[in-house]
Amino acid sequence: MSFDYQGIGLSGGSSALSVEEMAQETIALLQVLGYSKVHLLGLSLGGFVAQAMLRMAPHLIESVILAGTGPAGDKAISFVPRITFYDMLRGFLTGNDARYFLFFPKTTEARHQAKAFIARTQPRKNKDKPTTLKALLRQLRAVVSWAKAEPQDFSNVKHRVWVVNGDYDRMVPTAGSHDLAYRLPNASLTIYKGAGHGAIFQEAELFTQQAIAFYKANDPL
Repeated sequence: MSFDYQGIGLSGGSSALSVEEMAQETIALLQVLGYSKVHLLGLSLGGFVAQAMLRMAPHLIESVILAGTGPAGDKAISFVPRITFYDMLRGFLTGNDARYFLFFPKTTEARHQAKAFIARTQPRKNKDKPTTLKALLRQLRAVVSWAKAEPQDFSNVKHRVWVVNGDYDRMVPTAGSHDLAYRLPNASLTIYKGAGHGAIFQEAELFTQQAIAFYKANDPL
């Protein structure tokens, strides 16, 4: 199951101003739907939310995949708004989807993978309402607050966690993924070579195989 946060896509309301609010939204949704245990996949900002949920509702979580994300207090994450607007401008000036620049490195292979990803997701994009500037700004504000927050204490986290990223993540620097894997007691780390922030899209087939194995096995990686 995937869903849109409030104020995003087809969801009503206003976009939350903090990661914790988004985590509360997600917890409330799971409870309304009657789930007692879930496997989480959090990408980028969604990875921040998944980390917050580990603290706020650990009883709801079976295991977690943290993709293209970083820990609270990682100052490098505060550059996300600057990078986002810069790459949106590049997309506008070149006639490309901004994700072409945001998610993928400049290599020839990565650019081909970027075009394939954008083509795959185009039908879904056409079904959603575009993100408004107001909602984007509110989410970016939440991202910056996460970068300035106190580091989260993971010492009591017993959940299985798989941390995955590319070795060239410009948005949420790969160093943060190494930090997460080091500080989470029961974590595994995978870094895809030649991949960027959208590593799980760039290596979609491999990631899917590994994700299924992670969810099914006790120690798949």
